[in-house]
Amino acid sequence: MRILIMGGTRFIGVYLTQLLVEQGHEVVLFNRGNRPAPSLEGVGQIIGDRTDATQLKAKLSQENFDVIFDNNGRELTDTQPLAEIFQDRVQHFVYMSSAGVYLKSDQLPHVEGDPVDPKSRHLGKHETEAYPLIRELDRRD
Repeated sequence: MRILIMGGTRFIGVYLTQLLVEQGHEVVLFNRGNRPAPSLEGVGQIIGDRTDATQLKAKLSQENFDVIFDNNGRELTDTQPLAEIFQDRVQHFVYMSSAGVYLKSDQLPHVEGDPVDPKSRHLGKHETEAYPLIRELDRRD
């Protein structure tokens, strides 16, 4: 499969990239190019600013992917243009949110429907989760 990872040079993206390459997938990272991409055979990189919707569309609209992992979208405005570009052109769209959107609780793991912390610095991720197109793409079989 040809897989796009938004980010891919820090945190979960590095490990996800390694795992997908080990499984034989072609992986393309889209990021600002501020950090080096993992030096693995089969990893490509497209440098751009995801917060610039015009640039995102220019750089990705002619690309084809089977799967998209959006690990670093923090606000709906970060992810909505990406979802719209690939709305009918991708098999799976995985949006990575954060447990930090929920109120602190001793009951773990959190599940959708748990109370949201209105002061969370991750609140934009929760709003993105609720966007109908993201929910549709994330739930495709």
